[in-house]
This record gives sequence, structure tokens and C-alpha cells, in this order.
Amino acid sequence: MARQILESPCCRAPGADPHTRELACAVAQHAAAAASSGDSGDAQAHHHLALALQELALRPGIGRGLSDQDGGGVGGGGGVDGGAGASAVAAAAAVAAAAAAEQDEAASVVLLRAACDAYASAARALAPQQRQRQRQQQEEQGRQGGGGGGGSGGGGGGNTSEGMRASARRSALADAPLQPRPQSVRYNYGVALSTLATALRRRDPVGARRCLERASRQYAAALREAPGNPQALNNWALVLQELGQGGGGGGGGEVASGEPPPPQQQQAQQQRQQHEQLLLVRGALDKFRLALRARPDFDRGCYNLGTVYYTLACAAQAEPGHRANGGGGAGAGGASGGTSAAASRQDARARRDAALRALYGSAAQYICLAHALRPARDVYRKSLAVVRQMLPLPFLRAGYLAAAAGTAAGGGGLQEGQRQQQERQQRQQAPGASDEDPGAFRRRWFVLDHASLRVADDDDGGSGALALRGAGGGGGGGGTLALSPVALSRVTGAWRCAEPSLPPGEALWVRTAGGGEGESGGGGEEGGAGLFLIAEDADSADAWVDALLLSSHLARSGASHQLAAALAPVGR
Repeated sequence: MARQILESPCCRAPGADPHTRELACAVAQHAAAAASSGDSGDAQAHHHLALALQELALRPGIGRGLSDQDGGGVGGGGGVDGGAGASAVAAAAAVAAAAAAEQDEAASVVLLRAACDAYASAARALAPQQRQRQRQQQEEQGRQGGGGGGGSGGGGGGNTSEGMRASARRSALADAPLQPRPQSVRYNYGVALSTLATALRRRDPVGARRCLERASRQYAAALREAPGNPQALNNWALVLQELGQGGGGGGGGEVASGEPPPPQQQQAQQQRQQHEQLLLVRGALDKFRLALRARPDFDRGCYNLGTVYYTLACAAQAEPGHRANGGGGAGAGGASGGTSAAASRQDARARRDAALRALYGSAAQYICLAHALRPARDVYRKSLAVVRQMLPLPFLRAGYLAAAAGTAAGGGGLQEGQRQQQERQQRQQAPGASDEDPGAFRRRWFVLDHASLRVADDDDGGSGALALRGAGGGGGGGGTLALSPVALSRVTGAWRCAEPSLPPGEALWVRTAGGGEGESGGGGEEGGAGLFLIAEDADSADAWVDALLLSSHLARSGASHQLAAALAPVGR
């Protein structure tokens, strides 16, 4: 087997790349080790074999530009799962077949399929250990939950024997051969499947879609083993995004015969497919956002999130309903009935325009933040030039939020904010209470730049911000909102919260310096200074949270000037 690999043309050709030959040697070595382990499987050998095959598939001249995911130096693809021994034996034939294919795209497909077989073998080899580990964890949780209840006369004997058994189990695990982590195998397997889908996209769209679906399952399995991995979340989101955009083909309804279905059935299938695609794209948005919140300096995830929003905005703008209503007012409607119809059409168009502006604004926000995180990346700079006019310059984000009048950022903390809100409700419900509560939440126009979050005043100009402000409808109640600007260097966290004592809307909590360390997704966070804000919808609340998290990360890391440069007028 090793001789077959090393004597293949891709290694013996006069102009063969030394690193390609080195990789082929590694494939030969790991293939031999994996074959000797048999179906019982040495997960380490199969995993190393898969990695070597993957990297060989992406060598120049074999698999140029196939991998667009975070693979840690390796790409990926996915074939049909084979037996543990069969995957090792097939590795030699894979390299030979790749050489016979004259190192074109077909060579990469052959190598990637072999890599996926090896990953499947590694996963199977690890399965018994995973089950044993899960049983041990369940036993330990059971002992911790029910310990000390019965057996009062046993004294310390039971504890001693149990301790000896636990020590023996730990020693057995320590003496076991070093094995790859399950999350690493699943993650690399997902990268391999994704890359194979790219290689198959043109010649086998249905097979490419199957690879993407399998890659999605592998990333989900990797995240079950290691929740919150930003690379796995990012790659999973890329897969969902491609599936949601019809990636790989074959996503439509099946046709049982050569005759097309009736028009009603066609329309129902199309609507169902569009709904499924929207769910997949929404899933991609959620995964990108989780990756970004797990690692605020993750510029690639931030950029990917912006591109999804941009794609959604372009699709919404291209919808027939949006184009058909682009002509402005009502037609020649005639009498009074036409007036009401024209008004309803105008309202519907205004809502569509507002939704479209929000999508484009979110896309521009994330692309601008990605550029601020890594100004040297040329693709971020070029993309920012395209979406720059969609920002509410000179701000990163601007929009209506409700905040409690008279609340200074940094005062009180989350529990204190909840207490103050409950006191306001009690005052409003008390006999003889006035309708005007000085601490009531009021809707005001907020702006966020590289330095702070604040309520806009008359001097906060900017054509983009003013245009959005004019399109957003009227402001909140009268009077001024005495809210101190929130310096981003003092913001230590922001998240959505579900606090029943707050007014209707989508609430978020902005934590400032002096707060507790742990973050929570709900409204029960203990300690912490900050303030509540109420957004009008969930998408807006999420966009505000992300903007605050990333811009405050830049401020605390001393890179706020990079965001300021991204928001500065062109040519300054």
C-alpha cells in the first residue's frame, strides 16, 4: 500500500511538489496504521489519515480554492461511509486514482471521499469511549444528587470503596492510548463534507446537497461535544446559508412522473420551499450571531453575518410586490373607495421600505464592524465601499429605543433597575397618581458611534441618520430624556432579556463597568450596573446588542480609532 502511494505519478513526476510528496508519505504511514488496527479502530490513526488526505486534496494543482470554511489548515468533503479497514485500504487507491485523473477537480473528489471514510471510521472508533464517558458522568451526577441519603450504618466504608473505584477508572483512562477529541473529529468531518459539496456543485448538484446536509449534522454533533465553539458555529451557519439559497440543487419537490404537477400544486411546493429556505437562512443568522457573541473579535463571522443580511435585502428588493409598488402613489382610482385603497397601498409600501432599510442597515453595520476589526483585509474594505451609503453616518447605528427618563447609565445594576421599574408601576397604580411619571420609559432617537451610545440632540447631524429619523415616524412623549451618554469603554456586556416588569417591546440590558462577571440570557442577572432599553422588534434588539458588544470590544481593546476611521467621511 505504501509503495503504491509513493510510486504514484503525483509523487514521482519530475516537477512534483516536495510538500505533496511529504503529504503522500504521511498518507501511506497513517493508512498502514489504520489498516493494522482493523474494524476495532484506532481513532488516532484514522483521524490522522483523514487529515493528510484532506490536505493533499487541497494542494495546488489538485484542489485549488475549494475550501471556504475555517478548517485549521485543512479543507474537506464527504463520500459514503465505509468500514474502518476499508477506508484505510481505499486510501492508497485514492491517491493513485487522483494521480491518474491528472490532478484536476476529479482528483480532489477522490481524495476527499477517502478522507470522509476515514473520518467516519474515527468517529465509530470513538463511539464506545463516548458512551462509557456518558455513563460515568450520569453515575457521578446520580451519586452527587442522591449521596448521603441512605445507609446510615455503613460509615465511611462505602465512600472509601467508591473512591477506590473512581480512582481506578481515572487510572484506566489515563493509561488508554491518546485519542482525538470527538468534537475535533466531527468538526473536521464537517469541513471535509462541506468542501466536497463545493467540488461536486457543478457536476452532481444533488450529491452536493446531500454532503451539505451531512455536514450540518456533523457540526451539530461537534457543538454537542463542545458548545459555543465559534468556528463550528460559523461553519454550520455557512452550510445552512448555502442550503437556504438552494445550494447543491435538488432541494425542490420530487416529481413522480415526467408530467409537471398542476399549477396549484406547483404553487404550494414553491411556497413550501421558500418557507424552508427562509428557515434555513434564519438559522444561519442565529448561528453567525452566536459565534460572534462567543468571540467578539471574530471578524470572519461578523463579515459573514453582514453578507447574509445583504443577500436578504437584495432578495427582498427583487420581490415582485416591491417592484410593482415602486411607482409611488395610487393610480387612477376614482372616487372615495380609491382613496382608502391608495392609503393602504401607501402604508404597505412604507412598511416594506422600512424593512428593506433595516436589512441594508444591518448588513452595512456588520461589514463596517468586520472592517474595523481587521482593517488590513482587502475584501472588507471593498465591501464597505459598496454598503457605506447604507450606514447612518457619522454613526454606526441609529434608531428609536425606549429608556427610563432620569436614568443615568451605570447607576443601579440589573436588580436595581427591576426594583425601580416595579416602584414606577406601584406609583402609577396608586390612588391619585398623575399620568405623567418622571421615571416612565420614553421613546427617543439613539445614536451609536465609535465612542458612546447616547440620545441624539439637535447637533447630531449626518444625512443618513436624519433620513432614517424622518422615516421612522414620530418620537416618543414630550420632554427631554435625561440619560447620560454611555461610554463604550465602560460597556462590559449587552444581551436580550425577558423582564415582565418592563413595558411591551424587546428589552435589552446594557451592563457597564462595576457589574458582575457572569452573563446570562435572561433578565435574572445578579449585580451589574447598567440600564434597560426597549427596542421595537426582535431583529432591531439583536442588531443593537451586536453593535454594542463589538464596538465596546474595540473600545476596550484600544482599537476604537479603527471604527472611527471606518465611519469617517471618505477622503478624510
